[in-house]
Amino acid sequence: MKDKDPKYVDHDMTRAGYAHARGSGEPLSPDGVLSRRTIVAGAAWAIPAVTMAVATPAFASSGSVVQFNSARYSGVGCSSITGVSVTVSKNGAASAGAPVTLTLSAGYSFAGSGTTYSGVTSSSGIVSAPAINIPMQGGSGTISAVSNGASVSSSLSASPAGGTVFNVESGSVYGSNQPSTLSLVAITKDASGYEYLVGLTSDNFLWRMTSQSGQWVKITNETTGIAAADGLAVYIRNGLVLDASTGTAFGTAQPGTIYRAVVTTDAAGYKYLLGLTSDNFLWRMTSQSGQWVKITNETTGIAAADGLAVYIRNGLVLDASTGLAYGSSQPGTFARAVVTTDAAGYKYLLGLTSDNFLWRMTSQSGQWVKITNETTGIAAADGLAVYIRNGLVLDASTGSVFGSSQPGTFNQVVVTTSSGGYMRLVARTSDSDVWTMTTQSGAWTRVSGNAPTIAAGSGLAIYTQSSTTC
Repeated sequence: MKDKDPKYVDHDMTRAGYAHARGSGEPLSPDGVLSRRTIVAGAAWAIPAVTMAVATPAFASSGSVVQFNSARYSGVGCSSITGVSVTVSKNGAASAGAPVTLTLSAGYSFAGSGTTYSGVTSSSGIVSAPAINIPMQGGSGTISAVSNGASVSSSLSASPAGGTVFNVESGSVYGSNQPSTLSLVAITKDASGYEYLVGLTSDNFLWRMTSQSGQWVKITNETTGIAAADGLAVYIRNGLVLDASTGTAFGTAQPGTIYRAVVTTDAAGYKYLLGLTSDNFLWRMTSQSGQWVKITNETTGIAAADGLAVYIRNGLVLDASTGLAYGSSQPGTFARAVVTTDAAGYKYLLGLTSDNFLWRMTSQSGQWVKITNETTGIAAADGLAVYIRNGLVLDASTGSVFGSSQPGTFNQVVVTTSSGGYMRLVARTSDSDVWTMTTQSGAWTRVSGNAPTIAAGSGLAIYTQSSTTC
């Protein structure tokens, strides 16, 4: 590999603030973690929104203060979030009779009232929101409130509805003894070369299977996150990262509050993990040291693949090994990033800003370049990086449409290499249909409907099919 050091640029690490952006609902990459909490208003942990909105009170010139009762709310696809409320005050006193307008994004909707709801505060200055319906695919979004010129937002996140795992290539159920409620799946290959999957059900049970046994096995309950890459599969339970093969804690000195992790392998061949805590601290460990180390605070995103692990802090993409900005000319508003390695062996990254601009960089140039606007999804693996714009999957290197016969309604995409050595892409539409294409055929074909989840990695692509509709 000819991976070169990018032109690192030291940035002021004390710049305050970051923007919240909705991802496309897909994992950061096939190596990224998928995590979630059950439906609880104000839950501490949520599925991987790579940024986290903080419900700081909003002030207006009128003196009004508007605040949600939580910084973030979470749930599961095809269910609802309840218990959301907004408080309006002025000069420290509750504002009775104040008008409040609530607005939802990213496919979330209020029961019986669409994406907006208007109400008036009670004598205690509170407006309670109707139940919030979660789309089948889950994903990340926002709820915003406006009152008397003041506005504030909190984040929404949800895992997909549960279903049965199917192999995209064969179209058949993938593995026997499935619980039929798997909503999140991470994929790698074990040391013997067998496909190794971990799955998380809608009620937080962890299941595991390998293509050697062909059978899913229940492992434990109360699991809030999974990740897999390079032969290692881990899960998160009670804030700890554990090895899915052994059930033991993966690394010592864990803070006990990790809710998200990503996995890769470093240049020396050791497993290299990043973990993100519920209070946005970044931790790092390698299997060489066996110990977790705190790196920094205010981290809003993590990604790892092909030996490179990066994180987002104050809108900048930084190298988790050095703490330095990874590449020059960054816009300072990144909300998401994905990593792969190009055909020449250079690291190849896509970054998505809080205002949906797509940026690209390679370690060969060391410089970030703006590509386009209105980007709603990114994915990268095995040397291919793609993005979604106006419902179409496009090649990030050329800007051209990637494959013919696209339906034009894609909102999520994943990438891997097929068994024949061709690139395989799987994408979901806004109405939960699954489509696939390979570079051998060059054309997209519809595979299934009612599919809340897609995932890919290590040459395998899967989707889940749900018996639930919403």
